[in-house]
Amino acid sequence: MPNAMPMPTAADMIRMTYKGAEKLRRELRPGGDPSKLDFGTVPTCFNCDIPILDCKPLVCGGCRSAAFCSKKCHTANWKVGKFGTQGHKVFCAKNKVHMEKVALVQALLKQFSWGRVETDGTFAEPVVRAYYNVLGARGFGYWNVPGGTSPHLQHPSQPSHSSRALRIDDEAEYEHGYMLLSDGLLTDETGWKLEKRFIPKLIFEPGAEPEIASNAEIVDWGSWYNWRNLPKESPAALLMHYPLSVYQLLVHVLHVTGPNRNSPKSRQALNVHYLGAEVELNMLPLFSELALLLPYTDIKLHFFGVAVHAIVNKAKKNSIAMKAKRNEPVYTYTSSPSCGASTLSIFLYGSHENWDPRLPFLRNNQPDAIVAPNAGLSSYPAWQFVILHCLVENTPFAVTEYAEQSAEVQRENFPQIIARALPQLHSAGMNTSELNNLSRHREYPIAFNPFQRPGQRNLGSTRLPNVPNGFTLRVVGDEQHQGRDQSIPTGVPVPAPDMLMSSFKRKTPSGRATLPQGTRLSPFSTSTVITSTGIPSLDDILGGGLPLSCSLAVLAPDHHTAYGELVQKYFVAQGLASGQKVFLIHDEPLRFARECIWMPGSAPSTPAQSSTTEDADDEMASQHDDKIKIAWRYEQMKKFQTTVSSNSLNDDLCLTFDLTCKIPDAIIDAARQSAQLVLINVDTSEDTGGVIEQIEGLLSSSASTQAVRICIPALGSPHWGDLQPSTVLSMLHAIRRLLHRYPSACASLSLAPPICGDTWGGPGWVQKIGWLTDAAISMSAFGANPSLVSLFPSHHGLLQILRLPAPHTILPASDKHSTLRGLSSAAGTMGGSGENNLAFKCMRKRLIFETLHLDLEGGVTERRTTPSSNVIVLDAGIMHDTTPVTVSTTGGRKGSLAAVEVELEHVKDPTVEASFPHAVTDSMPDPPSPSPAKSKKPKKKVVFHSERPDLYDF
Repeated sequence: MPNAMPMPTAADMIRMTYKGAEKLRRELRPGGDPSKLDFGTVPTCFNCDIPILDCKPLVCGGCRSAAFCSKKCHTANWKVGKFGTQGHKVFCAKNKVHMEKVALVQALLKQFSWGRVETDGTFAEPVVRAYYNVLGARGFGYWNVPGGTSPHLQHPSQPSHSSRALRIDDEAEYEHGYMLLSDGLLTDETGWKLEKRFIPKLIFEPGAEPEIASNAEIVDWGSWYNWRNLPKESPAALLMHYPLSVYQLLVHVLHVTGPNRNSPKSRQALNVHYLGAEVELNMLPLFSELALLLPYTDIKLHFFGVAVHAIVNKAKKNSIAMKAKRNEPVYTYTSSPSCGASTLSIFLYGSHENWDPRLPFLRNNQPDAIVAPNAGLSSYPAWQFVILHCLVENTPFAVTEYAEQSAEVQRENFPQIIARALPQLHSAGMNTSELNNLSRHREYPIAFNPFQRPGQRNLGSTRLPNVPNGFTLRVVGDEQHQGRDQSIPTGVPVPAPDMLMSSFKRKTPSGRATLPQGTRLSPFSTSTVITSTGIPSLDDILGGGLPLSCSLAVLAPDHHTAYGELVQKYFVAQGLASGQKVFLIHDEPLRFARECIWMPGSAPSTPAQSSTTEDADDEMASQHDDKIKIAWRYEQMKKFQTTVSSNSLNDDLCLTFDLTCKIPDAIIDAARQSAQLVLINVDTSEDTGGVIEQIEGLLSSSASTQAVRICIPALGSPHWGDLQPSTVLSMLHAIRRLLHRYPSACASLSLAPPICGDTWGGPGWVQKIGWLTDAAISMSAFGANPSLVSLFPSHHGLLQILRLPAPHTILPASDKHSTLRGLSSAAGTMGGSGENNLAFKCMRKRLIFETLHLDLEGGVTERRTTPSSNVIVLDAGIMHDTTPVTVSTTGGRKGSLAAVEVELEHVKDPTVEASFPHAVTDSMPDPPSPSPAKSKKPKKKVVFHSERPDLYDF
C-alpha cells in the first residue's frame, strides 16, 4: 500500500540524488553509457494524485499531456477536475496546442552539455546540481535550496487543498535568505562554488570586462553566454534565469528601459518592485547583471514577500538584514565605466508580507515597473489587489509563469477579478463611468521566455511545458511595442495583428457624450468628471476639483467664525455662475443665497466700485516692492509662493470671486424663476428623511446632462432640531447613496460648529464623518485662541484633511498631483519630502488655502526697530512709550554674562504721567530727571491687528 511506505526526508532525497550524480559521473567517463541512466520522476495520476507504480500510466489520446492511473480516473476528470475545477474536456484542445512548445523547451535545454532529457520529458535539475557538488540546503552559497517538493512557501492567502501526492517537507534548518543574518556578503567564488571558468564574474581585471551591452544583441541564452565568455558547460543558467527574466520583462515585455536607451549625458533612474521573492534572497549579488545589461542606468530594486518579511524581522545587530530596518540598501553594485557605470541598489521591505499601495512606504516610492517571477496570479488571492491597482493606475506590471496554460487561465480570470471587486469599489465611491473604465476590454499578451530556466520541471502528472520563468504575461504595459521585439524563438507563432491590441489603446467613440456645463474631465483620469468648488486652492487639494458623484464635508469647529459657511457661499456662487443647478438646503435659504459672493466687474456693486482706487494703490505698492532687491540678479528668481493661483487651473472651470462683491438680486431672481436655484427650507418639526426625499425627487426630475450641486451650509444647527449623531450619519450616508444613483450630482455641506467635535458625537466622531463622505476637511480657526494668533500671524487657521476623493482609484489623485500637499515630484517648489502642513487665511477679497509657513521677516519674536508690519497704527487713540530696563550681573566669573538692555513697550495715557520704578544697582547710575517741558496734547492713535479674521457680513 502506498500509505505504508516510509516518507523520505529532504536530507534523504539529497543523499539519493548525490548517489545518482556519482553514477552519471562514472558513465560520462570513456567507455561509459549515460543513456542507460534514467532520472525521470515517478508518474502520478492527474485525477487522484496517487503514484502509478504497478502499471504503465494512461496518457490522454487527445492532447498527450495528462497521465492517469486508470480509465475510471480519466473519465471522472474529463467532466470535473480536481477540487471541483473545470474538467479536462475544457482544456484538452488547448493543451494540444501547448504541447507544441515541448520541442522548444527541449531544444533550449539540449544546447548545454549538461542538458539531459529523461524518458518522461523532464529535466533532473537536482542531479546536475549534485554533479557540480552544489546541491544542498546550507553552505552552498547561491545554490541553497529548501530541498522539499513544494516550489514555494505556503502563503497565508493561499487556499489549502488536500492531496494524496507524495510530499516532502523542506529542510528544518533552511530559511530563504538566512545568509543575510550574517555580516558579510558572498564573493564570486564563495557564492558560485564552481570553477572560475564557469563563473559569470562581477569584478573584472582591467581589460577583461565584457563589451558594453548597447553594442551586443542579447536576446537568449546563447547570446548571453557568448557575451559573458562562458562555456556551455557552465551551469550558470540554472540560477541566472532569475535576473535575466527580470531583464526580459523590463526590456522586451514592458519596454520601460533598454540597453540602447540611455547615454552618459542622459542617465535613467529606474525604480522596480520585485514581488514574491523567496529563493532569490540567497543570490542577491546575481541581480548585478541588470547593471551590466542596462548601461547608464541607476536601478533601485525593492523586494517584497513573505520570505522578505520573515528574514527582516529576524535581523540581528550588525547583520545585512538590519540595513533593511534602517531603509538602507542591503546590496549595492556599480559596473565598470566601460560597461556604462550603471548602479544597482537592492532594498528589502520587511514591514508587511504583501505589497499594498496603501502602505505609507509606497506613497513616495511609486514604482516605474512591477515584476513577479513564477507569480501564480490565480493561486494567491493577495494578487488581486495588485492587479486592480495596476489596472487603475496604469502601473507597468508583468509576471512570469511556469506554464502557458496557467498564464491563459489567469488571463481569463482577470475579468472575473474585476467583476467581483466592482461592488466594493462602487460602495467606496466609484460612479458608473469610472467602473466602465476599470472593466474596459484589454489584451494581456503571453510570450515564450527565452531566458527561462532550462529544462522541464519534474511533474509526474502532466507533460505540458512547465518551466520556472517559462512564459511572460503582461498585465499592464506599453502597447506600442506589442508585436515587435518580443525575442520569441523560432517556432513560436507570433499572434495575429488584430490580437495585439494595447492594454491602454483608447478607442475613440463615434459620438462622445457632451460633458455637463461647468465641468471637465480630470487631467489625471479621463473617466473622472470634476467641477470646481470656487476656490482654486481647495480644488488643488481635492486633486483638481470635486468629482461628480462625490460629497464634500467641511468641519469648522470654531464658534466665533463662519469659515464653513463661507466655503459654501463659494460653492453656490460657482454653481450659479457656471450654469449648473443648485439645491440649497437651509433654514433661511433665500437670505443665504443673497449673501453669497460674486465675480468682480461682472455685476457692479458699491463695494467693488469703492475698492477700485484701493486696488490700483495695492498694485502700485506691490510693483514698488518688487524693485527693492538685494542685487539685480535676484530679479530673475522665482517668487516665493505658498498657494496656487487661479491661472494654475482652467479659468473656465474655476471662476474668480471677490468677497467684496455681493451677488446681484437680479441673478438670484432669474435663477429661481428658471429653477436653476432650488431653495429647500429646513423645519425643526421635520426629520432629515423629509429633506432626503425632497432631494431625491428633485434629482429624479433633473436632466442627466446637467450637473447638480447640493449645498447644506449649516447641517446640525438649532434650526434642524435636536439631532442625534446617528441621525447625522444616516443623512450623510443617504446623500452619498443618492450621489451614486445620480452620478451627475455632487454635494458640499458644512457642519455646525457645535457638532464638529468628538465631544458631541463621541469618540471617533470626526473619523466617522470621513468614512461617510467622499471628501472631508476641518478648518480649525485661531479666533478663540490668542496664543495661536500670535504664533501664526499670517494665517487664520489650520487645515486638516480627513479624507480625499478617490472615485475610481485606490489612491486619491491628490496624492500624486496636488501642488499644495507636496507629495508628488510635480509639486516642484511647493514641497520637499513628505506632506506639507496646510493653513488658510481670509484676505480682503478672497479665501485661500496655502502651505503653513512662518513670517518672511522671522515671526513675531524678531528684533524690530520699527513697528511690526502686521500692526497698523492710525491716528485716533492711545500712544506707545518705551522704558529702558538694564539687567546687570554681579559676582561669578568676570565676563561670563553680558549686560542686556531691553526696551519694554507699554501703553501710556496722554493725560496722566505714569511713574515707573527703575531698578537700581551698584553698577547702574540713577536716570536723569526729565526736564520740565510744556505739556503737549498727544495725537490720538488706534491699534488694530490686521491678522485677525475679517469676515464680511453682507
